[in-house]
Amino acid sequence: MDNKEYTFKIDNVKSTKLSRADIIAKLKEFYIIKNYQLFTREEWDKWKNKPISSSQIHNLFDSWTDALQKAGIRASRPGRKKPVQMIDIFKSVWKECDGVPSRKSLDNYLRKISAPYTWRSYATYFGGIGRLAKRIVEHQEGKITYNELCAPFKSRKKRDIIPKGLRYAVLKKDNEQCVKCGASPKKADVVLEVDHIIPWSKGGPTELSNLQTLCDRCNRGKKDKEN
Repeated sequence: MDNKEYTFKIDNVKSTKLSRADIIAKLKEFYIIKNYQLFTREEWDKWKNKPISSSQIHNLFDSWTDALQKAGIRASRPGRKKPVQMIDIFKSVWKECDGVPSRKSLDNYLRKISAPYTWRSYATYFGGIGRLAKRIVEHQEGKITYNELCAPFKSRKKRDIIPKGLRYAVLKKDNEQCVKCGASPKKADVVLEVDHIIPWSKGGPTELSNLQTLCDRCNRGKKDKEN
């Protein structure tokens, strides 16, 4: 009898150094490749870039379904804008380019994976590629929540209109004179304007505490400095 020491091993159990987060990322990657359609364990096992088998995933997450749920994978309607999916794709292109993707590189990637979006989808929903990249970094740094990251961009192209009653209240608060130079229609030929202290274009609210009285000359000077 051979006295050589025998090494006991179970062939069908393979160890992996991948974390759960790594596996979830791979599931998401395959989900994108499958054009956001639910896929079976058999389809996963046939994928040559899979890090581990579906059986190993089943064992690590208690069930295959639990793993998919943790990856946020579920049936979706083709063509409908899905911010989570769009962000995942954008991050994948960012990693592939090793930098913020250009419009061309994003479109090329979208075509490659047959995604139901174009760069224009990102411009419309997120307010542009650059804005989305900035928001992703802000979320990474904990400055905004994930819900805020996924929220659609709201254009503020139309200038805010100050109601007449509020305008009157501002003029009365400032004694109907410019808070910068003191000019008043009672003393000279002066046109008074109601101005946002924090510009409306930068998120300043249209309320009494953020409004002030300026003469047209001082208001123009303020706008020139802002520009």
